[in-house]
Amino acid sequence: MSNINDLLYDKLGTLGFVGALPDRAYDHLGSLGYTGAMNDRLSLAGGLRTYVEDLLGAVSITKNFINLLGDPPQAYYELATPWVASGDFEIEVDFSTTSNLGMAFVGNSANTFDFFSLAGGTISGRINGTVISFATPDAKDGKLHKAILKIVGITPTVILDGVEYPESSLTTVSGTSNFNVIGQSSNSAFFKGIISNVKLTDLTTPANSLSFGLDNLTGDTEVNNGVTLNYRNIALDVRDTYTLVDGDWVGSEISQLIYSNLGTWIDSGNGSYISGGIESYSQMSGGYAAQGKYAVSAEVLTVPNEGIWAFGFRAPNNSVINYRQPAGFYEIEAYAEGGLMRITVEALTAGQTFSFKDLSVKRIIEVA
Repeated sequence: MSNINDLLYDKLGTLGFVGALPDRAYDHLGSLGYTGAMNDRLSLAGGLRTYVEDLLGAVSITKNFINLLGDPPQAYYELATPWVASGDFEIEVDFSTTSNLGMAFVGNSANTFDFFSLAGGTISGRINGTVISFATPDAKDGKLHKAILKIVGITPTVILDGVEYPESSLTTVSGTSNFNVIGQSSNSAFFKGIISNVKLTDLTTPANSLSFGLDNLTGDTEVNNGVTLNYRNIALDVRDTYTLVDGDWVGSEISQLIYSNLGTWIDSGNGSYISGGIESYSQMSGGYAAQGKYAVSAEVLTVPNEGIWAFGFRAPNNSVINYRQPAGFYEIEAYAEGGLMRITVEALTAGQTFSFKDLSVKRIIEVA
């Protein structure tokens, strides 16, 4: 989940400024020629609101997300050195999923003594063998949520999207916790969806803290505080760059995955496609598994008066089919819960000529 401070921090980072957010903003204002204390610089820039609006509108905000499929081979992340917390600590994750399965955000590959998880859309876990659960709202809605598990003394609490929830049975915990994997626990409970911005914060010994973006598009490792995080079974085609548009994250174009499998549609050579029969459709090739929300659009060029065509989206567990007759531009949004995504562009009347162009498919991650 992104708030205004996160957006400002990331934006200033793309412009080359480092340090905490106040330091980045102070230096950025200085680079624009404004001098004096922070309040003076903001005043010269037209005030805080003007500065923020100008800054966030100046450069598009992008972020890399990785879509863990949760199917064989199971994808996850593994710390080369386990993270051990013997006092107060926090585990923070951003996540997005539509799965009802029990899945671990962070866990231990060797046992089920320590894990932080989502089951049936609500947050639960186990700390040093003690089961904990929280009456959080259903978070398996495909939106990007921020969850924080906080252990202070013997008291566990969870903060979901800024709202704090006590442990449901007022259960207390104690002892040392040991975590070494992200996206699974005990070589099971593999996460299906997106996990991002994982922070393992040792509140007792801050130098023991770790932070990983889980955003490497081409490599299979991240390093923070001298500890290496290894990517396991994470294919390159599930990693994508998203752009912040009207508060939500929009992925890059993935229509190239389906243009190679357009059934009986014929490439006219000028960017449009003509029906070569009925029940023509395209399906994601290369094993791409749809997970979450997608925007699908196309421009219909030719539809006979007596003809019917269908433009839609099909994936296991969810189907959206829109039947249209007139020509024009059409866009739909739908959710998928795994399996190959089928984009339907069907000519449903035999012997008629249909044509379309500019088929577009993009993943959308709404921010809770």
